[in-house]
Amino acid sequence: GDVEKIGWFVEALSRFAAAATALVVICVGLAIYLPSLGLMVALAMPVLALAVLPLLPRATRRADEQREKAGKATELASDTVAGLRVLR
Repeated sequence: GDVEKIGWFVEALSRFAAAATALVVICVGLAIYLPSLGLMVALAMPVLALAVLPLLPRATRRADEQREKAGKATELASDTVAGLRVLR
């Protein structure tokens, strides 16, 4: 529901903030060490991030499908073990 969506938003926001902070720290460090490399990374990362965006919906859908399959397998294993306990 709504609480779940808020939780996902907060998690995504915190991950984004952590990634952005790491990127800035790394780019500054690279710029101090080797300015051309720092500039190249600073310019390439946003381009790569935008290039990945169209792939996210498909990847999310597949991850959801795999999670559902894993849940069914876990449920089956749990039922099987519970059934074996009854037989003992």
